[in-house]
Amino acid sequence: MKYKIKFEESVLLDFNDKIQHYNKISIGLADKLHSEFWSKINYIKKYPMHHPIKYKQMRIANLKIFPFSIHFNVKDDIIQVYSIKHFKQTY
Repeated sequence: MKYKIKFEESVLLDFNDKIQHYNKISIGLADKLHSEFWSKINYIKKYPMHHPIKYKQMRIANLKIFPFSIHFNVKDDIIQVYSIKHFKQTY
């Protein structure tokens, strides 16, 4: 099945804030976060069911290098991304 990804508006704003934060530390670090995030989004788009349901029909995909997880659900052919959370944030 071919999936479409939709983002809550706040997700991309939050992601841009995270990029800006890492950009203050190092431009290279911000670039790595950007690359890893979009790589994980592409993986989710191909294999959304690979990620287990953790709560309220929400699936979680962890980034490998950075301490963030992508929270999403799948309904029919739509993947809805609801948030990007730091590992220390509660859901």
